[in-house]
Amino acid sequence: MEIAEASGGAVVEPATTITDCPDYEDNRILECAAASGSLLIVSDDTDLLPMSPWRGTPVLTSAAFVNRTDTMRRGRRR
Repeated sequence: MEIAEASGGAVVEPATTITDCPDYEDNRILECAAASGSLLIVSDDTDLLPMSPWRGTPVLTSAAFVNRTDTMRRGRRR
């Protein structure tokens, strides 16, 4: 909790149980995403990726996230 708060983040305790994914542990990721109002989910998990967009939230691979971030940075330099 200290690291999250020191970095400007917070600890989220989801109030809603989600069962959209067949993998129990992945549902915990979705619960945190929903509770925090995440704009996107970055994961290389093969159960989560096909769910994109999950309830309107894109699920990107780590490589796709890096590519988008690099593209945005290059665009700002112009």
